[in-house]
Amino acid sequence: PLIELLSMLPPEEFFHVLREQWTNFGLRDAIVQRLAAHPDAADRAKFLFGVDSGNTQVAKVCVQALEKLPADETPKNRLPLMRLMRRLINEDGQDALRKQVVALLTRDGELKFDLDPKEKDGADVAARKKTYQPLFENFATKFPALAGELIVTGDEDPAAWRALIKQAPWDKGDVARGEAL
Repeated sequence: PLIELLSMLPPEEFFHVLREQWTNFGLRDAIVQRLAAHPDAADRAKFLFGVDSGNTQVAKVCVQALEKLPADETPKNRLPLMRLMRRLINEDGQDALRKQVVALLTRDGELKFDLDPKEKDGADVAARKKTYQPLFENFATKFPALAGELIVTGDEDPAAWRALIKQAPWDKGDVARGEAL
């Protein structure tokens, strides 16, 4: 709420305060959302951090901020965008954001990916995985040293998580022990 109130000040009076608070992890999502209103290349790392946010709205605002900045040719800075892409493939209703991320990833020309115009928005997860697989393959070819950093073990498969959660003995929990923990 304090950030929202202070954001009514002109950016030149407010943004330096936000940047000084960057070490406060609890405020980072709110900070990048405000900085994104007037993107500055000095905040690129913050926007890339925001792209990795679990909050899709924060990621979207950061993608929009990155679109307004000059192209970045640093291969390592593509990792957060590729991780976001991997996540967005599993999320329905994110067709526009997926297209924005692809545009950012390919705007310098080093990564190649053309979305098939026959692909329809709203495809299911399996179809989206198939559609975007060439992007991941191209990334792995162009940046083999970074490709391994995209591999996430365990938490990549939502079905596996659902199966694991169903196995939990929810009726045998100890409330007192949980509170103590």
